[in-house]
Amino acid sequence: MAREKLAELLRALSDEVQKVKQAADNTKQSADEIARTAAHSPSQSGDSVHSRGQAQITEEYYNKYLSFKKMVESALTQEVKAIKPPCYVELQFSDGRQTAFYLVKDPIAINGFVLVSISSPLGLVLIGKKQNSKFRHTATGKTLNGVIHFIQ
Repeated sequence: MAREKLAELLRALSDEVQKVKQAADNTKQSADEIARTAAHSPSQSGDSVHSRGQAQITEEYYNKYLSFKKMVESALTQEVKAIKPPCYVELQFSDGRQTAFYLVKDPIAINGFVLVSISSPLGLVLIGKKQNSKFRHTATGKTLNGVIHFIQ
């Protein structure tokens, strides 16, 4: 079975990776320029240190997104028999509410997508369960019962 929902996430992720890469490149270029201009100015040396630190942070951010993308790509052809990351999940709660999200190991921010960590309380309850399995989740003093409506 094709994993359409994971492919949808991958398409959005590919766009996001390009944006993050561009931001990392721009930040590095800025840091290099500041380092060149601050080389002979003690008053600007703090700016140089700060900009290099920012460039390192954006590069790490890019690497995290790239790693996440590779993980999603490798999972596209894997069959899903039980919930394991990365996995698209739809839940039906006993009070009638429904929710859908992607269960992942280390969530990142992607506009329009809800990513839930496997180490979150809900993730811990769902990991290993199969479609149509019942679950019970207690959070903030409230117990929620439901059924795993769909996984992909």
